[in-house]
Amino acid sequence: MDHEQRTIMLDVFRYLPEQEEQPRFQSYTVPYREDWVVLDALNHIKDQVDGTLSYRWSCRMGVCGSCGMMVNGEPKLTCAAFLKDYYPNTIRVEPLTNFPVIRDLIINLSRPHYQSGRFSSQVKRTQDVDDSQGDESGFGR
Repeated sequence: MDHEQRTIMLDVFRYLPEQEEQPRFQSYTVPYREDWVVLDALNHIKDQVDGTLSYRWSCRMGVCGSCGMMVNGEPKLTCAAFLKDYYPNTIRVEPLTNFPVIRDLIINLSRPHYQSGRFSSQVKRTQDVDDSQGDESGFGR
């Protein structure tokens, strides 16, 4: 049986400050797979379409947070944002807001930006938690 390959489009924030005055968006069409997350689509673009695309990722398990980006206007871990949740619509991928952009989807996470008070955390707790005694693992904060 011959099935037509399904695809999904990503509009990806691109910015090379040493070459461009303003950021831009570039559209990429990638294969749609139900088990793929946005990070898989970005990896496909980097490996198969445009090796100049720059972004961060590390653990692929939703632990380290390095793949955090804005996905359709919401802060998400791209390793946990499934394409099936957006299909067949276009997915817009941007760097996290309130951080300086180094290049493309890479933001400056250096300590002075956190300490300055100018930038707020992207992830907010939905309920108050008393963590003064540490979490369940026994580690204090």
